[in-house]
Amino acid sequence: MSNVLDIPLEHEWPEDLPLPFVDFAGEDRNASIASPIEASRILRRGRSPAFPNLKVNWVLTEDQYDAFITFFRSLGNGVSSFAIDLRFPKNSELIRWAVRLVGEIEAEMEGDFWLVSGVMDLLTETRMTVDAVLEGWTEFHVQDPEESGEFLSFTGNDGSPYSVEE
Repeated sequence: MSNVLDIPLEHEWPEDLPLPFVDFAGEDRNASIASPIEASRILRRGRSPAFPNLKVNWVLTEDQYDAFITFFRSLGNGVSSFAIDLRFPKNSELIRWAVRLVGEIEAEMEGDFWLVSGVMDLLTETRMTVDAVLEGWTEFHVQDPEESGEFLSFTGNDGSPYSVEE
């Protein structure tokens, strides 16, 4: 049995397309909302996690560009997340990441090649060790509706999604 667990994603970066060039000067997106309240201080709250933004570029042939556009459209015009291998952090080995394209994709023809650029939100690594503790995981109990006062314990420690201890 492998010691690595892959988090499945519906979309995968096509193998026939080159990986992007990554601008490692990316920065975290401002993920807070400021709401003024009349005659009071401004409240700030998080609207989503602050994912690192990566500026990415591709140099594509005409056929690769057509394949890229087909893939982009399969994402709902870039809305869905997908898995891709990236060297992030800088100078690391290839690591499989879940990413999402944000904003507009820019493309222009220069000579015989398409220069394509955009921004990706780096969501999470898609591979983890089986022994890794999942963030937020906790044992929980559910009251058995058949037996008043009896509780079923769901632990998930045996490799199945949940197990019932009796």
